[in-house]
Amino acid sequence: MLYKDEEWLREAYEENTVEDMADMADCAPATISKYMNMYNIETDSTNNAKGGEHTDEDWLRGKYIDEKLSQKEIADIAGVHKGTIKYWLDKHDIEIRDKSDAAKIRAERYPNTWGTENIRDCNWWEDASEEERQAVREQLSEERTGEDNPMWNKTGEDHHRWKPDKPPRRLYASKAWEQARQKVLERDNHCCQACGMTEERHKEVFNQGIHVHHIQPVSAGGPKFDADNLVTLCNEHHHRYEGLYLRPDTRG
Repeated sequence: MLYKDEEWLREAYEENTVEDMADMADCAPATISKYMNMYNIETDSTNNAKGGEHTDEDWLRGKYIDEKLSQKEIADIAGVHKGTIKYWLDKHDIEIRDKSDAAKIRAERYPNTWGTENIRDCNWWEDASEEERQAVREQLSEERTGEDNPMWNKTGEDHHRWKPDKPPRRLYASKAWEQARQKVLERDNHCCQACGMTEERHKEVFNQGIHVHHIQPVSAGGPKFDADNLVTLCNEHHHRYEGLYLRPDTRG
């Protein structure tokens, strides 16, 4: 809360009355006085007409609307706290631009610093407020969605992170996969279709459950849950048949 910030109290009081500060901080004047006393900030009871060029509506409109300066830039010019500028913008009913508009203006004024590669190196980044930084982040995010994203609508082999024979992990955590797996295990009598190892023996040897293998990998277009594309294999034969697109011949 502003009224608890000693630095803000000291800076704001240089150019504003206690009543104005109370409006800025959305609290009672008595609250401002309480915290000023707490921080031993001397007050001048005879000076209730503090002001500066930033309090002038025409001057403020010129800087904010015509020159499109940010609240912080105007505050730096006027030598006051940024919250003071926001207070006077509100007081004069000057509509405050949203984060998206602020980011676009920033991009127009600093075209050479607009990008993820050097965004943190631009001169204004360190001095920008968190609100301004967030506006930039959101703008960059918007530019990288939809058709503006070079990887938009690219899947499978066209995507730079595509890896063959590697179905998504979430597949094996799904209820549909568990149902398909159990169906295949029952069909294959819980035995490896290459060597006949039972699931019970498999757990003793490999300390894990027996595998249900995709004959044609999901990443290559194979159906995920179709029993005809699934077969029960032990750990050893699972590795042997990976990528072969073949079903073990059990005709004897």
